[in-house]
Amino acid sequence: NVYKYMAEYTEGLNYIQKAVQIRERLYGKQHPDVAMCYNMEGNIWLDQGKYHNALANYNESLQIRLKFLGCDHPSVASSYNNIGITLFELGNYSEALKNHQKALKIRVNCFGNSHPDIAASYNNIAAVFYDQKKYLLALKYYNKALEIRLLFYGENHPDVAASYNNIGNVYQEHKDYEKAQESLVKSLNIKL
Repeated sequence: NVYKYMAEYTEGLNYIQKAVQIRERLYGKQHPDVAMCYNMEGNIWLDQGKYHNALANYNESLQIRLKFLGCDHPSVASSYNNIGITLFELGNYSEALKNHQKALKIRVNCFGNSHPDIAASYNNIAAVFYDQKKYLLALKYYNKALEIRLLFYGENHPDVAASYNNIGNVYQEHKDYEKAQESLVKSLNIKL
């Protein structure tokens, strides 16, 4: 992960691929640690904009996690979330939405209704609706994300600022400039 954050993607991929080989030798191909490595490799591909490579890795990770952990585990939700993000980047909104909804369902079952991962799922679902120009649905889900983030983090958190910004963008698209300005100012006033 260090190489990913330093944008040393090639070096990061080399180490992750070595980790996959070692873990497959130790644990076999169907182990959560192997799935985690595939997920990390997918993250690197995603950061580079190589979405088909990312999708292949995320799907591999998902299959291992489903087999080993079952269909109601938070790691499975993370896989669905990552697949949804990648499909969104590829412009496949209907499949992205399905994967985000699967992630949300698992997360609600695991964590209840007011967890940061639930807010992330609501935010991702809203982003799909926003790009489809379904602004009322986007607003609904952005507001749900904001509500949880305020509850969990309080007023001065980057995720809360992002939620206000997203809501402001929806209002701007809806030509409700007063509400757009109100939300965007709230976003800007959060001390990061």
